[in-house]
Amino acid sequence: MFLFGSIRKSEPYQEAMRRAQANPEVVNRLGTPIEPKWWLTGNVNVSNDSGNANLVIPVRGPKGEGSIQVQGTKEGGRWTYSRMLFEGGGAQVNLLDETSPPGSTDTAPPGG
Repeated sequence: MFLFGSIRKSEPYQEAMRRAQANPEVVNRLGTPIEPKWWLTGNVNVSNDSGNANLVIPVRGPKGEGSIQVQGTKEGGRWTYSRMLFEGGGAQVNLLDETSPPGSTDTAPPGG
């Protein structure tokens, strides 16, 4: 339980949930509120200003269920995501396509 708690407090987890909850297509497929399910898989490893994350976060809403895949690296204290993909309700939604507001976490385009 402690492990899940620390992963849920991590920046990659929080960013993925924020983006899914704010994405109109994900909201349309799942309804609101969009909430994480209890179990998740993967890991977040951080040492000082560097690290990596590889997570699969199951989510649900009143209309259905899905999951968010997150892959990222932390260098110089900043997270860069190579993958943040929602799958569910017969759709795949790239959550990296979102235009980030000023001051938000940097993202990298898929595959790069």
